[in-house]
Amino acid sequence: MATTGNISSSSTHVTKSTGKEGEESEETGSENSQEQADLYQYEAQHFGFTPTSLINGMYNSVCDLYREALKAFAKACFEKFPDVMSEDELTTARHAVSEKIDKDISTVFDALEHYLLANVFSIPESVVLPEDRCQLQRFSDEEEKEVEEKKSNLKERIIAVKYANARLNQHLEESNQLQRSLDQLINKLSSTDGRIAQLNAEGVGDFISYYTCDNSTAKCHKLAKNFLSWDPCLMLSRGKTV
Repeated sequence: MATTGNISSSSTHVTKSTGKEGEESEETGSENSQEQADLYQYEAQHFGFTPTSLINGMYNSVCDLYREALKAFAKACFEKFPDVMSEDELTTARHAVSEKIDKDISTVFDALEHYLLANVFSIPESVVLPEDRCQLQRFSDEEEKEVEEKKSNLKERIIAVKYANARLNQHLEESNQLQRSLDQLINKLSSTDGRIAQLNAEGVGDFISYYTCDNSTAKCHKLAKNFLSWDPCLMLSRGKTV
């Protein structure tokens, strides 16, 4: 819920003081501006901005406008009546008027800020934003128990899926390794077709075992034996000549 708290009467404006050389420097109007901004977090969630930052922006915009107007007015007076007042006298007069306007604007904005924060940019304690209404729901003991059981089941299913993925990855790696071994075996067999044609079944088995021993893969030996058992008559028909 929102915690609006009490509205401080001190101004949170960021004021600008103009020096004699026309330089403007920013100074904070209150040391508690950050603390006051924290009081309006719920309002910021609803409006999309902090009320104090909006008011400070309005204040600075008004100050910028009237200061630019004073500069333009002083420049026009000097250009039209150069003999009435010197440029330094106009600058001094402009600074004096600026200080008076600063005080008046600060007084007006203090009252405006108090009104806006209290009546416009405030959310009553009894109001709950739509996105926070889910926090008002209260579960019974049975519902909480059911939710905990669902959480436990989901955790078990997640663990099972991760384990299955790990096993599948392991099988894929073994299959890839076996495929590479078979590719090497096929390449070696293809490069020695002439010699294989002169071997009998037993000789072919020894030949395959010899060329697959460097892989040290039991599955390759098993596949080689299965290969010989597919058509033994074809192998025996090649004779006993080595």
